[in-house]
Amino acid sequence: MTLQLDIGAANILIVDDEDASLHLLRRMLTEAGYTRVAATNIPTDVCDLHRQHDYDLILLDLQMPGMDGFSVMEGLKALDKGSYTPVIVLTAQPQHKLRALRAGAKDFISKPFDLLEAKTRIFNVLEVRMLYRKLEETVRERTAELSELASYLIIVREDEKALLARELHDELGALLTVAKIEVARMRIKLREVPALAVHLEPLDLHLDNCIAIKRRIIETLRPSGLAVFGLTQTLENLATDVGTRLNIAMHTEFDEIELNDEGQLAIYRLVQEALTNVSKYANATRVSISVKREPPVVRVRIDDDGIGFDPTALKSSTHGIAGMRFRLEKLYGSLTIDSRPGAGTHLDATVPMALAVSDASQSQL
Repeated sequence: MTLQLDIGAANILIVDDEDASLHLLRRMLTEAGYTRVAATNIPTDVCDLHRQHDYDLILLDLQMPGMDGFSVMEGLKALDKGSYTPVIVLTAQPQHKLRALRAGAKDFISKPFDLLEAKTRIFNVLEVRMLYRKLEETVRERTAELSELASYLIIVREDEKALLARELHDELGALLTVAKIEVARMRIKLREVPALAVHLEPLDLHLDNCIAIKRRIIETLRPSGLAVFGLTQTLENLATDVGTRLNIAMHTEFDEIELNDEGQLAIYRLVQEALTNVSKYANATRVSISVKREPPVVRVRIDDDGIGFDPTALKSSTHGIAGMRFRLEKLYGSLTIDSRPGAGTHLDATVPMALAVSDASQSQL
């Protein structure tokens, strides 16, 4: 459909307490080729009508008994909450024109009507409105495409992490196991040479450290504990490990909650990313983590007493928080972050229990 046809099919409402003005404007618009023209002389009905029909243009008389046009525009603003709703005001009072434009009107038509001027102003406003609608549609389509792509990338990323974790476990794990066996053999052969055998102890210790690091990396890449121990114990282990490494106090409070695989992983990654941020930036001495049942949601709270930051000053290249938020929104959850310099950081997230609790076999990570 061309723009011209879109404009002709625009949904228009005329609001005027004078029947003569209603009939004149309606006939003018119909003769100009507009096919969807409605009219009312009751200003108190305008917001309800707009809620039902989502008008592309409202021609609004300013001076009406009971409720003037300015009050109607205030009601439309509250109804649309920032949406683009074109209003052209109809007035015989020159002093009302500037006030109406400041109140949000897109244009004005003077009374008595100059029909050519009225048609021109109406067409111009509708042309912008139709272009805006097309832009809104394009943005919705692109947003849906980006959301689908982001979901796919999360799946791919988790798959790649799982593959890398398996390779580390199988390949590197095998090499380290062989090295441990060889050290044990050397220790047996060198029993008669204590001066040489003593040098095996540091090597054995280094191998143990390598095995511990390998296990930690694998758990970071793919938390196998979720399937073995469940979400609660896995989060406890994560908090303990981070607290020990960073030498900070960890306070945890976890309810036993059954989630599907995707729900468990989303909460685990949320806590993991938050603790990563604490370790990198917060300079905190205490962290509190809670995962609680608060029907109809599971609520996750993470607080630290670190240096804090200004959330509005985050760089566009900072993807950690955006990734956390998208993961949760994909499950119809939410994420809010409250922080300011010198006052620590408070993170509050939710996942709807009705969506998260399901048969784990139906989930695809």
